[in-house]
Amino acid sequence: MYWLQFLKPYHKLRDKEIEMLSLFLNKRHELSQKITDDDLLDTMLFDKNIKDQIREEMNYSSHQVFNNMLSSLRSKGVIVNGKINKGLIPELTEDSNNFKLIFNFNINEARLPTEKDS
Repeated sequence: MYWLQFLKPYHKLRDKEIEMLSLFLNKRHELSQKITDDDLLDTMLFDKNIKDQIREEMNYSSHQVFNNMLSSLRSKGVIVNGKINKGLIPELTEDSNNFKLIFNFNINEARLPTEKDS
């Protein structure tokens, strides 16, 4: 959850959306301990049984409210083609006790305007 709070200026999700995404990320991490194929991992993550577990953890009795929140995550680019946006998945190892956020910018040479351009 700290990871998503840290990235809040980037993703601009509401607190409940952050809670849902953090549960999906936690479940994804658990599954990744047993499943090494990323495509299979993403397929399993959005399986009905996993979604039901997350819905119960969030104390949503209504499937409609849960599905609306999933739709919101899709419309915000968090879930794309049945996969969580890779930019929101922290790279953790079994012995991780911290995380890094690295910005990688491409710098294009641009000419600054001069007085002649005015």
